[in-house]
Amino acid sequence: MTPRLIYRADLTLELGAPTDITELPQGTRQLHPITGGSFSSPRGMGTILAQGGDQRLVQPDGYTQLYTRFLIDMGDSTQVNVTNTGILFEPPGLAAARKANPKTKIDPEQVFYRSTPRFETNAPEHDWLTKPLFITEGTVSETSIELKLFEVL
Repeated sequence: MTPRLIYRADLTLELGAPTDITELPQGTRQLHPITGGSFSSPRGMGTILAQGGDQRLVQPDGYTQLYTRFLIDMGDSTQVNVTNTGILFEPPGLAAARKANPKTKIDPEQVFYRSTPRFETNAPEHDWLTKPLFITEGTVSETSIELKLFEVL
């Protein structure tokens, strides 16, 4: 059976300036603080808190491994913890330009972003986020990442 994708939500992660943590044989480990954002779905809205970060391993060929942790305040006195892992690919020239100047204009068509988020909460009304397998398709800009969340059926 071929998997199907069902749209479930939009997420916007607002990012602070990246910090290079260390150089490794595989590439540069970077930390991008998450400074805020939003969660919007047919089942509810939320605010992404400025308490998370996107830790990346940026390789010289433009391939980047992503590991992101953040919290969503659902506006009903509950929070959802999110762990998101994935990949980002941008042409090496664009990656080098962004490293030299983080405000370099990005053409979204040049960047490939896919991830698999996992959600945790003890709130029954948001339990719908904790069971399914989700994938995201992302659009990257100079200061944010826009994610479309899909459930895999």
